[in-house]
Amino acid sequence: MTSRQDIQTYQAKMEELKRRVVMKEKVIEAAGRTWSYLRENGETNLTILPRRLKERSEIVNQAIGWLAREDKLRYAQKAGKTFVSLTE
Repeated sequence: MTSRQDIQTYQAKMEELKRRVVMKEKVIEAAGRTWSYLRENGETNLTILPRRLKERSEIVNQAIGWLAREDKLRYAQKAGKTFVSLTE
């Protein structure tokens, strides 16, 4: 027999799993939009990407990390600012 606490624990775990899946999907989608933006616009100041993509900074930063891990990005420092562009 399953206790009420077991059911609540299971439900909490399922909710956490849903949140993770949704977040991952958002990051993947933002990575695609970031790649498209950089392909169309070229080198861009890293700090303005969230505004240009109309997305939260935390999501765009994770998308940048995703693309960087796949060796899709080149970084440049100019006047103390970080710029990104595609390696392709």
